[in-house]
Amino acid sequence: MKNSLLASKDIMASWFRGESRPVAVRWNLTYRCNFDCRYCNLPEKADRDEELSTDKVLERLEEMGGEGVRRISFSGGEPLLREDIGEILDKAQEEGITATMNTNGTLIPHRIDDIRNADLLKVSIDGPEEVHSRYRQDFEKVMDGVETAREEGIPVTLATTFTEANVDHLEEMVEIAQEHGTMIAIQRASDLYENFGEAQEILPSQEKADEGMEKVMELKRENPGVIRNSMRHLRLIKDYPDHEQVSCTAGKLFYMVMPDGALRPCDRIPAQQELPNIEDKSFGEAYRELDRVECYGCPFCGSMELNYLYNLEVDVISDLLKFLRTGGNRVET
Repeated sequence: MKNSLLASKDIMASWFRGESRPVAVRWNLTYRCNFDCRYCNLPEKADRDEELSTDKVLERLEEMGGEGVRRISFSGGEPLLREDIGEILDKAQEEGITATMNTNGTLIPHRIDDIRNADLLKVSIDGPEEVHSRYRQDFEKVMDGVETAREEGIPVTLATTFTEANVDHLEEMVEIAQEHGTMIAIQRASDLYENFGEAQEILPSQEKADEGMEKVMELKRENPGVIRNSMRHLRLIKDYPDHEQVSCTAGKLFYMVMPDGALRPCDRIPAQQELPNIEDKSFGEAYRELDRVECYGCPFCGSMELNYLYNLEVDVISDLLKFLRTGGNRVET
């Protein structure tokens, strides 16, 4: 919570001064994955030789701590396939950085001793078993991972990609989160610049999407402690791409590191420059070389809540502080 408050302070300082400062980073440690999900082709790009070495990752984490990074979300691919994930999480903690991780959950029981220093695990699940299996795999192993983490005292939240397969099952998703004493974030399938260009093929019709998101907003009003998204962001998902525009913090407060070390503002924005790489540059040098980008919001929950805070949208602050205070564990309201 202390680190989250410091991050909020840095965000406000950046807003008042009109300057860039690295507060949050998403680090895709690998393209490797033990899943073959329909809406992702990242494993096709996987090459262990192109991943940053353990020593380089640890060195750059130290630099990030010195540059004021408050929060890192380690992702992939599947970050639990990195043999050094325990060292990476420990180093982030040593540098005073809140370390979260995006994972499909199935490897949690096998790596539990390595991930005890994780501040939060964000596990992807797209519906009850018959729905989840349409695009992903191993529903039972995913839920075993969730329970293993919770039994070991590691906070967990769920993340759902909103598609035509689960638009009629969103209430069940909320119930799964409730059953496991946690929260759930709703994301809308969207194209990424390098690895996916078929979002429209797996999205529901606009009519079904409107119905589904209206139901989610109703559930949010009934039990706001379960759904991670702010009401403002749920409306954006419903209206996207004709949504209320919000100035984005990509390249200002938020940065992405790719497995080979390339630094970019976001993976939803095509690069307009030769990207700096932290393989051969310090993190400070690299982020100062990035061009400013113009973007006005997307369906990605984590980035948008940061954007809302930066733009002083006060109606989302209570949701954000509740999430930060509880570490993702559901709270009764």
